[in-house]
Order: sequence, then C-alpha cells, then structure tokens
Amino acid sequence: MKKVFGALLVVVTLAFFSCRKNTVKPRETTGNTNQQETSISQGTTNSTPAPDSLDNVKGWLRLQLTKDSINADNILVAFDPSAQTTYVPGKDAPTLQGFGQVSLSCLSSNNVPLSIYSLPLTSKGVCIGLRVNAQHDGIYTMNLKDLKSIPEAYDLWLMDKYRKDSVELRYNNAYAFNIIKSDTSSFGLNRFKLVVRTR
Repeated sequence: MKKVFGALLVVVTLAFFSCRKNTVKPRETTGNTNQQETSISQGTTNSTPAPDSLDNVKGWLRLQLTKDSINADNILVAFDPSAQTTYVPGKDAPTLQGFGQVSLSCLSSNNVPLSIYSLPLTSKGVCIGLRVNAQHDGIYTMNLKDLKSIPEAYDLWLMDKYRKDSVELRYNNAYAFNIIKSDTSSFGLNRFKLVVRTR
C-alpha cells in the first residue's frame, strides 16, 4: 500500500510542476548588459487582441534623440483611426527650427517634418520616416521614452539604412549611433525609419 501511495504521489508532483513550467513566460533579454534601461509605460495586457482592435488602435509613443543629459529633442507619434497620414494643421505640429545641438522630426506621408504626428495604425502596419540632425560629429542615442496602448501584437522596429541595422524598440529601447557631418548619409531624411507592424 505504501509503495502504491508513493508512486501516486510522484506522478501527481511531476504533473503539477509540468503544468507550472508551461505557464511561465520567458523573459526577453537584450544581450547588452551595459545599456541603460528606460522605464516604459506600455498600457497593454499580455492577452492577444482581437483582429478588429488591431485596425482601431488608439495609442501613442514618444521617441527622443539625445546627445547628453542636457541636449535632447522629442517627437510624439499618436495613432488615431480618424487621423490622416498627410499633415493636418491643428492636429499635427510642424517641427520648428531651433538652435539646439540635436534635432529629431518624423515625416508625414507628404514629407512635412513634424514634432507631433497623428496617423491611423491598422494591421497592415505603418512606416514613418525620421529626420535626424546634429550640430557636431559624435555619438547620439535614439530612445523609446514612452509607449501607451499599442497592442503587443505590433513590433516597433527602428531601421538604420546607413548601418544596415535594426532594433526592436520594445526590447532594446536605446540605440546608439554616430553622426559624421562630412558624411551626409549619416544624418538627414534617409537614414532612419520607424516601422510598426504585426508579427
């Protein structure tokens, strides 16, 4: 009787831990332990959204270009089903030419540089051009500072044409790169794109 009870106890214990093992979500790692992490408010759940919700996204993200703790510039990309991809006065905000060390803009579909850009996000995804500039050569960082109500079914890719590189901003929210003023391909309108697409 003791042998039967002991065998039953082993089977139940193995079944319990097997179930627990299958419910644990693996943690994503960036592979870069020296990278400073930024707290990002995602405002989403881990459940897979219904297909209809992927075509009616109302959320936003904020990107920041930094040289150091003092010199930085930000853009806000807001997703709204009723918005247009072209520049709309009163809804979007054009970039004002300043005197800062760095400059970051997103480009509307008709190539207007914007600091605030509203556009629709559907399951087809979007590709947003970015304009980056700086007054001097140096190492700069693109940071995903905030993320709100964008379903986890969407990946957020920062594409770097100059380095032929890309980074998924949900898992690596800081991307360091060089600007070389003598090399016009290292800054301007054609280096970076933000691609938001479903997996």
